[in-house]
Amino acid sequence: MLPALTFSSFTYLWVIVGHQFICQVAQDRLSESAAAAVKELLPAYAENDLSTLCSWADRIKFRYRWSSELHYIDTPDDLCTYNYNRDCKDEGGVRGRCVSGAITNYTNQLLTYGSSADEPQYNLTEALLFLSHLMGDIHQSDWSDQVVKWEKCSNNDVTCPDIYASESIKAACNWAYKDVKNNTVLEDDYFLSRLPIVNLRLAESAVRLAATLNRIFK
Repeated sequence: MLPALTFSSFTYLWVIVGHQFICQVAQDRLSESAAAAVKELLPAYAENDLSTLCSWADRIKFRYRWSSELHYIDTPDDLCTYNYNRDCKDEGGVRGRCVSGAITNYTNQLLTYGSSADEPQYNLTEALLFLSHLMGDIHQSDWSDQVVKWEKCSNNDVTCPDIYASESIKAACNWAYKDVKNNTVLEDDYFLSRLPIVNLRLAESAVRLAATLNRIFK
């Protein structure tokens, strides 16, 4: 785990405002078919606004206790790298139970959308909400000319969370935790110096969420 710091302002920015921003921008970038699928999967009370439920996965953790470990990746303290086989597991050692594995899981669930099965195998509304939220979590911790690059995945994959996770671990080491120590109270200068990176990761997350949903619901 990375050092324990006081991140009140940063945490609020990402957990509340950041997730709303990600989902709002992503929904604006959806293809016609993806927009129609998202509208169908969202509950009526959301009024076709994905951003209103983008923090649902955080709010439900106290009820879905099994989901808590899906929001992060626990990498070794002395390493600034991410390895799926080494790091993507829960405290019990169950492989795939981390944010990267969860994104792959919920992407695969959403790929069953429109299947001819009489009884859906998955709750696709929850899958959409988890995927939309976790895509923000995995970017937490490289501008318009980079959008096309952000949208792409290697090997034509629908989503590539391991790449996103590696970027975040690198950003955390190079920016979030650079020159700080355990139990440090972070001042305004710290947050202001990191805002460009935060803004960049938010933008990447929004573009990639939209691109993933467009590939799912093509």
